[in-house]
Amino acid sequence: MYPPKLNNIINLFESLPEEERRETLVSYADNARKQEPREGEQFDLQDIRKDEECADTVGVYLHVDENGKAHIRMTLGARSANPYPGNDGDSLQGT
Repeated sequence: MYPPKLNNIINLFESLPEEERRETLVSYADNARKQEPREGEQFDLQDIRKDEECADTVGVYLHVDENGKAHIRMTLGARSANPYPGNDGDSLQGT
């Protein structure tokens, strides 16, 4: 079971023809900067990876607040190389 918003995105992509999937994926990528970590944010976990078959590096940053709600930020491409090196979250790189 996925969170409702993620499930909506999955359902959207599953319903689209191949060409529209690519166009929608490009649209999501164009808006990815809105999901980047903001200066001063602290994260409980960071996972920054570059897949051998992929041209770009991807960073996933997770913070769980005092109410147990998960907050996720993402970076794509060159900005993924730890945009905030001072952040003291635990790295999951290489796992």
